[in-house]
Amino acid sequence: MTYDKKVTSGTTSQKQNNIVTQKISRPKELFLLFWVDESGDSRRSIFEEACLTRYFNILYSPEYKKETQIVYHLSINTFNQIKEILEIFINKNGGITKAKVKEVSLFSHGGPIHGPTTSDSVNTPSVPKYPQQMDIIGGWDSIDFNWSNNAMFVMYGCRTSYASDDSGQGFASKLSLLDNFKDVNVWGQTESTYPSYFPDIRTTSIMRSINIGWSFSPTYMVASSEGQGWDALFPDDKNPLKSLPMQCYNNGKLILTCDQSSFNDHRKNKSND
Repeated sequence: MTYDKKVTSGTTSQKQNNIVTQKISRPKELFLLFWVDESGDSRRSIFEEACLTRYFNILYSPEYKKETQIVYHLSINTFNQIKEILEIFINKNGGITKAKVKEVSLFSHGGPIHGPTTSDSVNTPSVPKYPQQMDIIGGWDSIDFNWSNNAMFVMYGCRTSYASDDSGQGFASKLSLLDNFKDVNVWGQTESTYPSYFPDIRTTSIMRSINIGWSFSPTYMVASSEGQGWDALFPDDKNPLKSLPMQCYNNGKLILTCDQSSFNDHRKNKSND
């Protein structure tokens, strides 16, 4: 007798052939990738294309499980929209017991003290005097992510894990201490971010410097020191301009410092032929 691999079987008695089968629905793991879409923002194309690059890198990753993992790339105007969108997509995939969130990524501006930033849109609740940023209290700490095991939250915006006297260890470390980020790997950037064709090297083109040509090649938001634009435009292949690392916090502790190629790199993808 041949059994379907997606069902389990069990016997109800010792009698031969008295077999019942029960359909098992495997829990779904959701990847939700958000990019901030504001028409007046000159970096809008960077956010969108970097989000799409991450989207395809997940789909073509050797670890991607088509049967149980679902990836969404979504545009938002404000960060408070994330809460409702998560509820919608969790319910769409069976509810909190059948759909867990594996990754949330944010492609946006950012800052060292209060984290992800919009250009003009007002967030609710907003940080006092900084309406383009969402407050932790009542904002970030109110989102029910319904995380899966080994989940990650990634902020690609500028200085989202920048340590200073004002920001402390950085915004990523603050989020990782919240109850609704318990045991989640929270990633942030250590410096200002710039577009690049690679996740570990800062390199770009003249076309992209005038805000065109985004859709022809992968796009990454990588951290780099200021004043290195010329080196990014005219790279030295023998001495490439390496991106500055991201930082990963878990429950308030710094657990990893490395560039994003460790989890986001088109060079590691399977062929899509």
